[in-house]
Amino acid sequence: MIKLIKNAEVYTPEYLGKKDVLIVDRKIGAIEDNIAVMVYLLLRF
Repeated sequence: MIKLIKNAEVYTPEYLGKKDVLIVDRKIGAIEDNIAVMVYLLLRF
């Protein structure tokens, strides 16, 4: 399963600011300023 959380306040442990967090199979897949969901990625799962 893929989940995208937009504008989450992220700490690592220092504050990184508002980021997009991509979760893939219950693991963090990416933390970026802006993650765009691509259709081909969603169709693979």
